[in-house]
Amino acid sequence: MADAPDDLVIREKFCFLLVTLAKDELNSNNDTEAISLLTRARKMLSGGMPKPIISKVLNTLRYAYLKTEQYDEADQTV
Repeated sequence: MADAPDDLVIREKFCFLLVTLAKDELNSNNDTEAISLLTRARKMLSGGMPKPIISKVLNTLRYAYLKTEQYDEADQTV
C-alpha cells in the first residue's frame, strides 16, 4: 500500500483481507476489533473499485454493528 496508495487492485485485496480478518474476529465474539478492521476497510474504499468488494465491506460492517446493537453509529458510518 505504501508504494502504490492509488492502486485499486492493491486496495481491493487489502480490503478483502481486512474483511476476512474481521469475520474471524466476529466469529470469536471480538466485535470491537472486527468493527475497527471494517472501519479501516471502509476508509480505503474509493471510486472505481468493483461493486462486490464495496458491498462486502459495507454489508459486513453493517452486520457487525447490528450484532453489537450499535444502530445509531452504524447509520452514521455506512
